[in-house]
Amino acid sequence: MDPSLCCVKVGMKSTNTNHPYKEQFGGYRLFLNIEEDYVTSNSNVVFRQLKAPNFIYQDRHGNWIAGNDVGDPRGHIRSHKSSQNLDCPCQVEKWQSWDEEWKDDDTVSVTKVKTYGHDYTYSG
Repeated sequence: MDPSLCCVKVGMKSTNTNHPYKEQFGGYRLFLNIEEDYVTSNSNVVFRQLKAPNFIYQDRHGNWIAGNDVGDPRGHIRSHKSSQNLDCPCQVEKWQSWDEEWKDDDTVSVTKVKTYGHDYTYSG
């Protein structure tokens, strides 16, 4: 793993058990392409969900986005504008969810997950 990277694995969760985008919640790992290079979006690494084809990536404005397609400018959940240009989604303190417009969502959080020495990434 590149020592400059903050996280190999992150977990996205919500305290709202009926969250409209609950399929976005769970564990994510750094995403590698077939040549084992980090997949990037707007010059930052991409995380891929472990059990579904969902991603956390950065848009061109520096927002972290949780969505189904890397590079999609909207996605379903994004970091609040006050959290733009952070190096890792685990550093984001405020999130927003899409509901006809971006709305603050205090139920969402992303945290670093310890890998206990297993610094491997997801290659899909």
